Amino acid sequence: MAFSSIVRWLLMVITVSFIAACKSDTPTAGADSTIIEIAGRSTVSAGTPLALTVTGNDGADTYDWVFSDGQTKAGADVNVTFPAAGVYTVLVKAMKGTEVLAETTGAISVFDAAAGANPGFVGIPVMFGDVGQDGVLELDDLLLAAQAAAGLYDTEFEAFEAADMNLSGTLDNADIGLIAQALLHDAPLPSAILDPWARPAGTVSMVSPALLDPDAEVAVLVDGVASPQVFRSILGYATFVVPKSLVGADAEVDVVLQVAGAEADRMPLLLKAPVAKPADAKADVLAFLDELADMIERQRTATQTFAEQSGGVDPADLKIVMGGAEAGGVQFAEAVEGVRELLNGPDGAQLAQFLQAVFYANGLDEFRADVATIQTEGTLPMRRLGVEAPADVCAIYVPAVCMLKSTVSAISTGSNILAGACSTAALVALVGGAVIPADGPAIEVAALAGFVKFCLPLTVPLQVAGIVGDLVKPLDFDFRLSSDKTSLDDGETATITAEVTFIGLNNLCGLGVTKGAKELINKKLGARIVGMLMTKSTTYKLLGEIYAKIGEDSYTGLLTAIQNVVSNTLDATGLSDAFENFINKVCGFIPPTGGVVADAKDFNLTATNGGLLSFLPDGKATLACPAPGSGGGSGAITVSGSRVLCGSDTKSASVDVSCGTGNVTITMGDNGSANDDIYEVIIDGRTVLTSSVPVRSVSVTVQLPKGQTTVLMRGRAAPDGIGTYFISFSGATVISGQTSGSDLTPGVTKTFIIEVQ
Repeated sequence: MAFSSIVRWLLMVITVSFIAACKSDTPTAGADSTIIEIAGRSTVSAGTPLALTVTGNDGADTYDWVFSDGQTKAGADVNVTFPAAGVYTVLVKAMKGTEVLAETTGAISVFDAAAGANPGFVGIPVMFGDVGQDGVLELDDLLLAAQAAAGLYDTEFEAFEAADMNLSGTLDNADIGLIAQALLHDAPLPSAILDPWARPAGTVSMVSPALLDPDAEVAVLVDGVASPQVFRSILGYATFVVPKSLVGADAEVDVVLQVAGAEADRMPLLLKAPVAKPADAKADVLAFLDELADMIERQRTATQTFAEQSGGVDPADLKIVMGGAEAGGVQFAEAVEGVRELLNGPDGAQLAQFLQAVFYANGLDEFRADVATIQTEGTLPMRRLGVEAPADVCAIYVPAVCMLKSTVSAISTGSNILAGACSTAALVALVGGAVIPADGPAIEVAALAGFVKFCLPLTVPLQVAGIVGDLVKPLDFDFRLSSDKTSLDDGETATITAEVTFIGLNNLCGLGVTKGAKELINKKLGARIVGMLMTKSTTYKLLGEIYAKIGEDSYTGLLTAIQNVVSNTLDATGLSDAFENFINKVCGFIPPTGGVVADAKDFNLTATNGGLLSFLPDGKATLACPAPGSGGGSGAITVSGSRVLCGSDTKSASVDVSCGTGNVTITMGDNGSANDDIYEVIIDGRTVLTSSVPVRSVSVTVQLPKGQTTVLMRGRAAPDGIGTYFISFSGATVISGQTSGSDLTPGVTKTFIIEVQ
């Protein structure tokens, strides 16, 4: 299915019948009498009667219920039983005679206790954490998950889903920690909040073994205040909205899970204080969307610079890549116009207040801080790299990557904000049918549905715009100095080279070579979009299944579907092939190991002990010892330097060179009556003289720095327990140490201090 088709299809699904679920907590009363809501649990076991009630409209004569399995009911209060696990939808109409006063739809998750955690969803494992797929949670599952997260174990789809404990669409350390916690407490699931922090009006997901009973009445209290919306679509998991009434400074608070009115679990949550919001909510919301559009353009520019300066990327590939990024920007702009129309509509004021609240609840202030930092970094140089000018590689390539990393960080934050807003909008409509914004009256379900239908067109272009940045996001820089000589005689010079190493590029290039960059890109982008949709709310698991049932039978799950859409879209546009060529060019030009020569003048080099530095036209530097009588001394000279890479990240490095050397001949051996002992001589941790058999005498000449040096002589073999030895130095004076004796047996070391003239 092409991307445009899925967007049109999703628009049709949400526009025709937006999915609202049965309410599991206190109903949110609507201010408008035309709003109706469904009260009752949204989960139930197969074969167990479920009581449902319509609330919110006093003018109806009757209420008509139609369930997706063909059952029909009438009245304000009904009981319904579903024989098999799965997801069922219901349409309720408030009727006055033949006139439809209001209608709403709901969804009910029906579970089969014998099937474990699987309520009939495609892609939901029977047992979370069971990576080995043997029906038991054990230590091997933790090890397999850790290997999969590190790229050492390629899981099958079912094993991947089982290991993805936090439903993020990726395997990472967070999943490993959750599996370990479940093993530690010998529990079928851990108890954890899946989001690191939240603000009032934010959406948070949680996991707990106390949520495994589908027939239980559940409630969530955040710092003692009941959440207005709690939704359960997967056994063991729940999603809730943080009450908007909570205020105060940043603090860790308790989230209490109640089952049947009693405390069943307690978990900590970092609750951040609400931030001050501009009074004009509509202008603030549109400003954020404009800022995201600006980030897409900055990402496009950074990607173009990155590509142009990475070893001659084919212009045809670059055109396709930029065309994809540009098309994404156009699609984003069209979606923004759709949101703008909603904000100008009859429910626009309430929708603006709602969006502003959830944008800030999910980190809008952090996003704007990132944007402010990026805007102070200036523009990127647009010179093209020449392969014959290695000193330019660092000066041009590093700023391009830094900008790329900065923009993708901001885009990632912006995507999370939109995902949180989409999840919250879907959740409050699913559970309550309406939501009270931070300030103002209740908002109609239709207004929230209108926003949700733009969620994919808003978020997918952000992911496409940042895909290259996502691939290079783990890329980091280091700085090192090297010398072609470790010691210098009078009149000699050493060449000092400054290099920038690209940490993490070997992983990217290795994956590109072994798995194919095209496959890597498709998997990366698919995982990013799925993770974006599902990290913030387990609601998307339910929506995916509902879309599958209402849409096409071949739509076998949200995860697989989105990955397929991504792959098909990239293949159709040629974007995958262009990126594959792009990555191969980059990895062929920038060494995966080693470093890229940089200009030594850019690293603020200094030399201790009177060392003399000068800089060459090719970007390297030379080091000479100080002239005799100049105030400098012989011995070790340290050349050090530093440079700021990517904003405030300062990298430092140094290299040591000995100034002034002399030739020293070392002779050693066994001087006892029996030639049966073996020894070795060590300087600076390196063996400079030894033998494989006993010898009377053996010598070596080494170059040592002028001044004092420590020499070690160690016994290696003495069959008769007597280690008779001697050692002598030509070209140096022995300051301390016994140069002969009979006690140098294995494990014994003699130390000598010599002075090289």
